[in-house]
Formats: sequence, structure tokens, C-alpha cells
Amino acid sequence: MFAAPSAAAERDIGAHNVKITKDYVKASGVCSCSLMKDRIHHTRIFKNYCPNCHSKGSLTFEQGSASWTSPEGLWYCTRCDMDYCLVHGKSHDRRGEYLIPTKEPPVPNAQKVNAQFEEEEYIEVVIYDNKYKFKKQRLKELKESIS
Repeated sequence: MFAAPSAAAERDIGAHNVKITKDYVKASGVCSCSLMKDRIHHTRIFKNYCPNCHSKGSLTFEQGSASWTSPEGLWYCTRCDMDYCLVHGKSHDRRGEYLIPTKEPPVPNAQKVNAQFEEEEYIEVVIYDNKYKFKKQRLKELKESIS
């Protein structure tokens, strides 16, 4: 699931590349917990687990105007409504709980196939709804005999 960042992202304040799975949450954004004041986008990945209510898969993304929520974007728990910094995972209260950092699981490698491509032996030609099959070698011989 991908979340659409708000207009704040257009001003380089809001988050982008937000990804939410049942196992982890990921986004590039600016710190909203005041541990950093650099206003640079940092990409972070956390387990989709709320340390406040101990629920798995309950984190989601929120971003809005400064009047009602973080213009930088934040993670919040859909069960207990706890807010967390997008970059540090620090709770937006005085308890100082943190989300658990993790790594994005690797994309499984596509199975390698050792395919050998052989040139098609025949060519099919359609003339007035009739299909004709010719050997490519024979067409090559005819072409050589004409030139």
C-alpha cells in the first residue's frame, strides 16, 4: 500500500516514497520530533508494530497542515492513536517510546533461466486471409537466386 503525500511534499516539507506493509513501514521525510533540525529528508524503515499498545500491523501514515497534524508527516497507531516521528520513530509525547528500526526485506531473485534462443525455422505469410508457411532457408535461397 502506498500513501499519497499532501501538498506539503511539494514544498519539500512533507514525506514521499511512503510504503506500508503488514511487516514494516517506510518513508523519506523530515524529522518531526525535534531530534534533528536539518530539514533534510531521511529514509527510515520501522517494524509495523506499536510499542505503546503492542499491536502488530497497526501503523499508518498521516500528514496534514500544521493546524491539526504534522506537515512533515508521521506514523500513528490505528489502535491507540499514538503518533511517532517519521525519521526517528520517537513518540510525540513525553514518554519517549520508539518504533523498532528494521531493514526492508530483500526482493526475491527471479529464477535464472538458461534459455537458448533458436532462430525460427519457418516464416508465416498471410495473403488474402490465406496463411502460407515457408522455410526461411528456402526464402533465403530464392532471394539469392533472384539477385
